[in-house]
Amino acid sequence: MSTVKLPLGTPDEIPEEKLVNEALESLVNGTLTSKDAAQKIDSVIITDLRSGKSNSHPLGWEHYLWDSIGRSAMVVPADHAGQDRLVHFLQDIQNLPKTTIPFAANGAEHEKIFWTLNASNGYSGLSQWLWELKEGGFQRHERPSEDSSFLHQNFAAFLARLLSNGVVEATRLSDLIRPSAFATKNASNSNLEEYVIALRGAKRWILHAGDALYEMCQKQTLIEIPGPKWTPTVWSGWKNKFEQAAKAENLGAEGREIAAQALERMDQVEQRGVTTTICETFGFTSIEQEEDDE
Repeated sequence: MSTVKLPLGTPDEIPEEKLVNEALESLVNGTLTSKDAAQKIDSVIITDLRSGKSNSHPLGWEHYLWDSIGRSAMVVPADHAGQDRLVHFLQDIQNLPKTTIPFAANGAEHEKIFWTLNASNGYSGLSQWLWELKEGGFQRHERPSEDSSFLHQNFAAFLARLLSNGVVEATRLSDLIRPSAFATKNASNSNLEEYVIALRGAKRWILHAGDALYEMCQKQTLIEIPGPKWTPTVWSGWKNKFEQAAKAENLGAEGREIAAQALERMDQVEQRGVTTTICETFGFTSIEQEEDDE
């Protein structure tokens, strides 16, 4: 498997940032395990925060790490093992002993506990940071030789893996739902480039989180109230969209094959039935349960 060079670091980066970036690149390329990378990065950040440097701040370091992970996920190919390693890193860093760092903000004293990701704390800002990376556009993060479609589907694969592994729920960024071109437009009469980019992203969500998404739809899930409902009808709607794309002449052979791969995966998921416990993992509410409580 080819070596991946991560687009991290700046000419004015501090030594500690360089150590974090080197650890992430070693992690992605398999020369550092996820557990070792978690321990190393945690040690670098906590040591720097405890040093009392005036420019060290808990939230600053947290945002720096989230940004580095998100930008790394964009350039790691969707099928590269480095994608799974980044997800495992986020799992392993949460298993480290918790460290509390005090800090002052807006004239008040606060405490930051490293590293806990859950819905109640907004996944410690990670889901919001991933949203900002995606919604901010890929242009400001890509190198001249890279194609935004490549970055988009890599990022989609990473987000889907976060869901299927029970790490972070970021389905609002999925290409399967609005405002994605896949969800809002017709394959036969839409902007071809925009649609194919969304189609690739949608396929990645099915390939890497199909079982989790199927469970969510079968159990008629509400992630938040108010919020979108995940139902069998939603699953069927995605399938219809892929079926249309698989027959759309204007997409070409490659575009139709992308849709066909998603359909094949959906058929496999349906044949297996519900095999995951993702709703329990994230504490999602079913529509039926919500109605019973009223």
